Amino acid sequence: MNESFTLLQVPKVLSGPGSLHKVFDELTGRRLLCLISPSASTHRAVMDVFDAFERAKVEYHREEVSGEPTVEVIDTITARYLKGTVDTVVGIGGGSVLDAAKAVSAMLLHRRNPSMRTASVLEYLEGVGDKPAPAGRLGLVLIPTTAGTGSEATKNAVLTRVGDGGFKKSLRHDSYVCDLAVLDPSLLDSAPLSVLIPSGMDALTQLLEAYFSVSTNQYIDSLVLQALTDMPYALMGLIEKTGKREDHLATLSYGAFISGVGLAHAGLGYVHGLSGPMGAIHAIPHGLACALLIAKTNRAMFTRAITDGDADVYLTRLHRLAITWGLTNQEQAIQLLERLEILAELPSAASYGFNREDMDTLDVVKAQRNAPVGIEADEVRAILYSIL
Repeated sequence: MNESFTLLQVPKVLSGPGSLHKVFDELTGRRLLCLISPSASTHRAVMDVFDAFERAKVEYHREEVSGEPTVEVIDTITARYLKGTVDTVVGIGGGSVLDAAKAVSAMLLHRRNPSMRTASVLEYLEGVGDKPAPAGRLGLVLIPTTAGTGSEATKNAVLTRVGDGGFKKSLRHDSYVCDLAVLDPSLLDSAPLSVLIPSGMDALTQLLEAYFSVSTNQYIDSLVLQALTDMPYALMGLIEKTGKREDHLATLSYGAFISGVGLAHAGLGYVHGLSGPMGAIHAIPHGLACALLIAKTNRAMFTRAITDGDADVYLTRLHRLAITWGLTNQEQAIQLLERLEILAELPSAASYGFNREDMDTLDVVKAQRNAPVGIEADEVRAILYSIL
């Protein structure tokens, strides 16, 4: 654990059931561009907010965003509002919509400068473009309706191109952290389990990867471990319909936000090192790719740590996590993740078009990122083949 660390910016947060109703006061007087997912657009609470805008004659425009955002989507939406008076972008939806809102808020500001009028967001993507992301953006409010990527807490927007020459890369700058995040767990209630569970398993993955990261620190440790306490049980409760649904949704809502804070400060590990590049090959939902890998990669790290005998820090932290989960040892913690995967009844990667040749194109060495235990390349390949 790093004793020296830097604390990054986090947004102002409105949290708790019904907190969406408070957003109207935050947005009064602004000229809005609202990016919204198709599913969120029919949510009663969201419709109430737009009705309030209409009654108060709030100036707003509305764009639906489906799927993971692409360069073309961002450039098109940005061009549409260059000559307008929009001063704040609002994202309402899953992580993809929130990422789109971040990218549009940045590109709208900078493309209004005549010298950048024809710029594409492609020019500023890490590992793809040849220019650093420009500082600054318009006002930005993010309202998640799923609990997964924690995008509402991070400074990057992930854009995707699928297929030949595909990529999944970030537009990233410290100034892209939003002004306000609205964490209203009641917005998750209308999401089907087929969306809610993989998304929640993505958040669980980010919490675990931040917790075990070789770059973690005291600040992240205190936040992430607390957020991890109920996450697997909330997911199981939703699947098995046990406990209070509203409590489970609140756990996921908060956990996803903290997972974004963890990602920003401590980085990620094997699951995201593999799932991100997978999304550039075929259009597999990011949460599902994470859900397919989370138990298997943690099992492989645990087995390697026991075999090699030189991972005392990792094993100590895994034991601490087991105790936090009300268990007695590390093996039971891994088994809990495996039980969750079984309960989730996830579709295979093959059902999204993946085959062994696709998996062979993934860089299994670089996938380690900040993971505390290295897994042999052939073991990683075996994991990837096993999710087909």
